[in-house]
Amino acid sequence: MQNDAFVRLCSPEMIKLALVYSMKHKKNKNTSSVKNIAEFLNSIIYEKKKFILKENGLNISKSLFIPYNIMPHGFLLDIDGILERHRDCFFFVDSSDNNNIVVQNEQSADNMLGICNIVCGFFLAIKELQTSENELYLMALFDSVVSNVVFEQRVEFPKIISKAVEYGYLDVQKVSDFAK
Repeated sequence: MQNDAFVRLCSPEMIKLALVYSMKHKKNKNTSSVKNIAEFLNSIIYEKKKFILKENGLNISKSLFIPYNIMPHGFLLDIDGILERHRDCFFFVDSSDNNNIVVQNEQSADNMLGICNIVCGFFLAIKELQTSENELYLMALFDSVVSNVVFEQRVEFPKIISKAVEYGYLDVQKVSDFAK
């Protein structure tokens, strides 16, 4: 059950929250162009899953941070359950005197975030940011960024994009509406 909580905390839904938070609140060089977004996504694909519970949120890897106040209740329960059951937490104080907890998931051989989770998380982030005015732009942005990521990672586009279809990519009704 604890391993399931770790899997959920690194799911595309949580990656979406981290990416939306980054794109909305921490606008930086990672969000300034298609190339920079693709480079950022490529850089986090192979980041190790690392759970650092801070006073204001959770890092699921070195670069992906999610504030507690935007997490759905179920994910907060997962964190609480991990803390209750995990006996080997490493406590440390960072440079700003905040108490943080590092929790390792030793039960999982899959220690990387992975391209499918990142692409699906990015797709969900794009959906979250969509309005009727920017929908076409954001879907074109998604397609461009994912094309760059797939090319850089040397993986087949259909294999990766088929995972995004599970989250609503290529909504058949919307495609037919745009064709009219």
